[in-house]
Amino acid sequence: RLLDFPDELFDDGLPSMKSLALFNARRGEYGPGDPEELAGQVVQRAGAMKPHQFDRVRPDGTILEISGQPLPSGGFITLYTDITERREAEENLRDNEGLLRLIFDNSSVAIFTIDSSGRIG
Repeated sequence: RLLDFPDELFDDGLPSMKSLALFNARRGEYGPGDPEELAGQVVQRAGAMKPHQFDRVRPDGTILEISGQPLPSGGFITLYTDITERREAEENLRDNEGLLRLIFDNSSVAIFTIDSSGRIG
């Protein structure tokens, strides 16, 4: 569901890495370019079996964190995590922090905070 593959891709069993990559390339998941070439690059990277971690913004705006790691017994595991909400929260936090910093730095009044125990911060 996360990767939004249609059921038809799995009608004949598990598809090859090349089939999945080509499907993604054709729908713009890897950006502009020749879908065959882009899919080939994905398959080549996957075949290298090297640790990796990167973010990918899908055409629908979903942000995926993709991390892969070789397994000690052979093989490879790749995790796809939807980090869209986390990124939006981080961006909002940065925006709010910048606004608060601007207010504190340019205020001509004393500003202090009090925590739930009554301590002044």
